[in-house]
Amino acid sequence: MRAPKTNKTKQKSSSMLSKYKHYFLQTFFHQSSDDHSQLAQSSFTPKLFIYSLKNLSIKRKLSIGFGTLVILTFSIVGFNYFGSTQARISIKRTESLRVPTVVSSGNAQANLLRMLSSLHGYLATGKSEFRDQYQLSRQNFEKDLIQLIALAEQPSSVENQKQLNELHTIYQDWSGLPEQLFILKDNVLVNQPALRLYEQEGKLLISGILQELDQMQEEQQQQYTSTTNTNLILSMAEFESSFTLMVAALQSYITTTNSTFRYEYSAQQRNNQTAWEVLELNQDLFTENQQKNFQSIADSREQLNFLKQKIFEAVENERYREDLYLFKTEVEPLASEMLDLLDNIVTEQQRLLTTELSAGHQSLILGQWKALGVGIITLILAIVMASFLRRTIAFPIQRLTNVTTRIMEGNFEVKAKVESQDEVGTLASTFNQMTAYLKQSHEELEHYNTTLEQRVEQRTQEIKDKNLELEDTLHQLKKTQAQLIQTEKMSSLGQLVAGVAHEINNPVNFIHANIYHLHQYTLDLLDLLQLYQQELTHPSSAIETKIEEIELEFLREDLPQILHSMQTGTQRISKIIISLRNFSRLDESEMKWVDLHAGIDNTLMMLQRKLKSAAKRPEIKVIKDYDDLPQIECYAGQLNQVFLSLISNAIEALNESDVPEPILTIHTQYLTQNSRIQIQIQDNGKGIDPTIKNKVFDPFFTTKPVGQGIGLGLSISYSIIQKHQGDLQCFSEWGKGTTFQVEIPIFQTSKLS
Repeated sequence: MRAPKTNKTKQKSSSMLSKYKHYFLQTFFHQSSDDHSQLAQSSFTPKLFIYSLKNLSIKRKLSIGFGTLVILTFSIVGFNYFGSTQARISIKRTESLRVPTVVSSGNAQANLLRMLSSLHGYLATGKSEFRDQYQLSRQNFEKDLIQLIALAEQPSSVENQKQLNELHTIYQDWSGLPEQLFILKDNVLVNQPALRLYEQEGKLLISGILQELDQMQEEQQQQYTSTTNTNLILSMAEFESSFTLMVAALQSYITTTNSTFRYEYSAQQRNNQTAWEVLELNQDLFTENQQKNFQSIADSREQLNFLKQKIFEAVENERYREDLYLFKTEVEPLASEMLDLLDNIVTEQQRLLTTELSAGHQSLILGQWKALGVGIITLILAIVMASFLRRTIAFPIQRLTNVTTRIMEGNFEVKAKVESQDEVGTLASTFNQMTAYLKQSHEELEHYNTTLEQRVEQRTQEIKDKNLELEDTLHQLKKTQAQLIQTEKMSSLGQLVAGVAHEINNPVNFIHANIYHLHQYTLDLLDLLQLYQQELTHPSSAIETKIEEIELEFLREDLPQILHSMQTGTQRISKIIISLRNFSRLDESEMKWVDLHAGIDNTLMMLQRKLKSAAKRPEIKVIKDYDDLPQIECYAGQLNQVFLSLISNAIEALNESDVPEPILTIHTQYLTQNSRIQIQIQDNGKGIDPTIKNKVFDPFFTTKPVGQGIGLGLSISYSIIQKHQGDLQCFSEWGKGTTFQVEIPIFQTSKLS
């Protein structure tokens, strides 16, 4: 379409020039019929031409001179018009094709990235809103693709059309993959081969082993009580305990793929193997039924060991989850190809846009140079004509020539003085009209040049703004993805911990409840034994031998201590189970409006004893930097648990440091811009080792010695703050102290669950 418009414009201009040429030739040869005949019969020579000019009237001389100038002037205007026309064509193509194509390609890239993010978010969390976001992004992407295809039907590069066809083909192949991912995500057994092996084969073997072992224990407990019988029961219990822990570690490793559970499984497997070897050594003490049970357990253990290798291979294989494998191997590569094609389209359109703008710019420059050349020619002809007319016309024509020269120099404000109504006056009036037209044309050209530069700058700025917007969108998507991964991690660990706590709680409660009675029964039996010794002053030699063999006096002293240790251990396990429950479920009381400062002060009062001076440090100085805070809507008991955990950690950090003046600073602030409360608990201890800083909120992670902590305090605190729609962060610099920062909204926008 570009060439036909140009040719049409040239034809129109050529027609106008022909009319002016015809007019001036007709004016030049406007003579009598005899003169026409004489000119027709005479040969055309320079002398004849000069003679004809000398014999012309003033009107005709001026008509010839100014007619020539008008033709050249229109040539200047024509060259500038052609240049500006080409520039307008380039700008129009930029507005109607190039910029919409670049914008649509950028929108398609953004929507494709949103589709990928929504897919990944759904695979990570399983939340339906990510699936809805994917459908919305997919619809927008398809609209952008339709718009790109429609734009490609206009004159464009062949390469872009090929890339769009390839993009459309790849998208048709890609569009069916997300539905496969949704199906895999919704069917856990199909999605995870390792879990399928465990559910279909592993649970049956584990259940069989435990049932056979229960039968052996029941039969063993029914036999006569003896040291050998007791040792066998203990060996069976040790095997059952290590086997249960080994199975729990295996299930945890399948569920989370965390290598820590793999190491825990290996450790428990070694313990279980040791217990099994003890049972094998005492195999000859088993009854016939126990021998059958023992052999059945051995066969099941061998099958389970073989199945365990298959499960580990499935877990450690890159296809541990079929949906993630499909997403990584097919969805992402195809999406990357589509993004590359869209980048190529944007690059090609930007190149064409730059080329067309450069062509428009060159067209303007070429028009200006042509106009300058024609202007120089016009100036030369004007000087020659002025010199000729000056010799043949009176002084008024001289003044008119001076005015013409000033106009040629670019001063369009001057006017020729009309001194008479003759041909000179008519010529002066015509010159004034021509000057006004030239001035208007010049102003229009300047306006076109200024408008063109402004529009080019405007389009360039729009493209830059769009690129910045895309970069910001990508940054927000990455940030959202990281938050979703952390949320899913805490949710999965909470479910795992809840299951472990539930499974351990019942047997531990049974043991803990019966240890007290066992302790009382043991004391009664020992008292009875002592009474027997007092009454039976002369026991038989067999009784005395047995007393020496079992070391009765040592047994009397050690047995109560053993029972007391067992009771202490079960109490410790109960506390751990309570912490596990708090971590997984966080038992809640009624939500109400509370004063945070009162909760912090109550916590400090509870910990007042720990703040006092100790053997290795002076008294901890507490600095309260309280802001004027409004009451907030929350579960007061849970937030007090958070304050207790954070302040206790700060006190323990100060106990381990050797600062001469330990200081605990509590800073509160009301963030009015987002209606949130900020609490900072800061100590000036030695800080947190940078190598473990990222693990402080992980469950069961602790730097305390065994028996002094189980690593759930900060994990529970993190869960509580998250459930209050807040944020808990840790800032620490090695050697300069640690700050825990809590931010909680004043109003809970939805009911906490």
